[in-house]
Amino acid sequence: MPRPRAPRWSTVASVGTGLFLAICLYRFVDDVRLYNSAQALKAAKVEALARLEARRDETRELAEKLQSDPMTRERLARSVGYIRPGETVYFIRPAAPAPAPAAQVDPTPETTTPDP
Repeated sequence: MPRPRAPRWSTVASVGTGLFLAICLYRFVDDVRLYNSAQALKAAKVEALARLEARRDETRELAEKLQSDPMTRERLARSVGYIRPGETVYFIRPAAPAPAPAAQVDPTPETTTPDP
C-alpha cells in the first residue's frame, strides 16, 4: 500500500502567501473606501464653512452700515414699523367692495289653478 504523500512546502507556502495577499487586499480596499468617504465628508464640511463665513461677512457689513450710516438705520427702522417721536401714523383702509346686485323679481304674478 502506498504511503500518502505529504504536501510540499512550496505548496503550503504558496497557499499561505495567497491567503495573506487576499487579506491584505481586502484591508486595502476597505481602507480606500473609508478614505473616500472621509474626503467626501471633508468637502461637504469645507463647503458649509465657506457658506457660513460668507454669511458672517454679510452680517458684519450690515452691522457696520447700521453703526455708521444713519439712512440705513432709518430705512431698517421704518421697515419694521418704527416711527419718530411726534409723528402721526395714518392708516388708510381700502374701499369697501361694491354690493352684489339685487335679485331680479319677475313683475308678472304667477297664476295657479286650484286643484279639484
